[in-house]
Amino acid sequence: MNKMNKSFSILNCKPIEAPRPPPETNGFKKYVCGYLTFMGQQGVVRWKVPHILLVQKNRPTWQAGKWNGIGGKIEDGETSAQAMKREFMEEAALCVENWNCFGEIRGSDYVVYLYRTHIDCIAGYSSTTDEIISSWPIDGLPKNLVHTNEFVIPLALQTQIKYSIFET
Repeated sequence: MNKMNKSFSILNCKPIEAPRPPPETNGFKKYVCGYLTFMGQQGVVRWKVPHILLVQKNRPTWQAGKWNGIGGKIEDGETSAQAMKREFMEEAALCVENWNCFGEIRGSDYVVYLYRTHIDCIAGYSSTTDEIISSWPIDGLPKNLVHTNEFVIPLALQTQIKYSIFET
């Protein structure tokens, strides 16, 4: 029997079913990666196209210098939703409550839960690590994205996508 957990979609206000990962055994790793889009910065500017927050990674080595969604490792005893909220606060100094899990990327020894949210305006953000966080217009993303973002970011913007599983 496949155990299920519920993620709450802020886009259509209905719970969606998200499969649980395999149990953590023999080094199986679990991560989250979040994509926050917004239309402006409170009291500063309002854009015509949405912007997305991305982080320029320093590690792991294969991601160094590339732009990715904000996230990290799920800690023991933590749900993926809890990890997404924690990682965004730790890395971007933003408390974001309404994350929607829209998919996962699976490998033989890992799973990355993909989250999205959209807010109208943010009050501000700042990097709290040695990595750079920057906002990018959706129609002007950086060229040096982590390769999976070429399909993940467009999916994160699609409100009709409920849940997708990608295997590597």
